[in-house]
Amino acid sequence: MRVRFSHITRKAKGGIAYRDEDIDSDTVRFGRSTDNEVHLADPRVNLQQASLSTRTGGVFVEAAGNAQIRHNEEVTTRLMTPDDAIAAGAMALFGEKYGDEVRVL
Repeated sequence: MRVRFSHITRKAKGGIAYRDEDIDSDTVRFGRSTDNEVHLADPRVNLQQASLSTRTGGVFVEAAGNAQIRHNEEVTTRLMTPDDAIAAGAMALFGEKYGDEVRVL
């Protein structure tokens, strides 16, 4: 399938920039990870948020964000300092206030 995406970006000095991109693929993945065909650089977006694919019967959009939750795997929780959590790969959100300890899943 051929899909056209329009990238709309706000310029630092004001205004909006537009750029179109065509992707030829049977499946197009969206998410924060840079190996997705469509990279969404927003910390609120999952590494792989969704995919668009063609199959018999049409075109399908599938949410992938909660795929790991549906596996019913055991989750461990650790308490650590915010600096240790970030060093271990946790993501800190701008504007959030963190105490001396944070809970990391």
